[in-house]
Amino acid sequence: MYFTILMIGVFGDREGAAKAIVPTPLRRDTIVLASHEKTGTVLSGQLVHALKPYVNAKHDFYWSPVGNSAHNAIEFVRNPFSMIMSAYYYHMSCVEALFNTPPLQNVGYSPHMRLLIGTNVSFCERLRTLPRNAGLRLQYDFSIKYPYPQLYRSVRAEPPLLRVCLGDWVKNPRRELSRVGRVLGLTDDELENVYGAMETRKRREHKTNAVHFTKYDEFYDADIEYLRKYDNFRGRTFRKLEKTLGCGV
Repeated sequence: MYFTILMIGVFGDREGAAKAIVPTPLRRDTIVLASHEKTGTVLSGQLVHALKPYVNAKHDFYWSPVGNSAHNAIEFVRNPFSMIMSAYYYHMSCVEALFNTPPLQNVGYSPHMRLLIGTNVSFCERLRTLPRNAGLRLQYDFSIKYPYPQLYRSVRAEPPLLRVCLGDWVKNPRRELSRVGRVLGLTDDELENVYGAMETRKRREHKTNAVHFTKYDEFYDADIEYLRKYDNFRGRTFRKLEKTLGCGV
């Protein structure tokens, strides 16, 4: 089946001034909903399920584009400082088995993590014993090894079909969903059904996995400012990524 879509701009999100209207086959059978650590893994999973009646989509929450795979991907990204802070809260909650087990008892720990925290205490326990700023520094140092390399490879690869900032989705989900619908050729009625299905799944998942939906506390702005200062000291690694992604906090 062929669909008429707007071919606009040169960046992967296909926004900007319209240049031409070209009949183009829409490859609905190869769409990947992609994310990285703390960039929208839960949200992109909800979207995959909501799209199933209309699109043959699959979920890849540890995405690293290979070859031209980005051409069929909708990638969720996030401001890197918000990502680090979110990871700090999540790992300190001790809900994930990998981070709730001392390295000596879990081969899933990387050598980098073993060097950071030792061998006899879990990552979440170490975070809980540290003052707030020290914990943020530890999470930053961990994020340098994961997921920063995957994010860096992603932004250096071919642009995806669409790139969505998680913060933008949280602020205006209908607007961001309409961008998704635009590149997939969904009708307004289909988009309403997708939105409703996502809201239903979100409410159900909130009951079983509330930690993913916990709001940040009153230290949010202070945490972001502290991480920026620490990043300046460490060579502005995440500042550069923030500029490339263009996602606000």
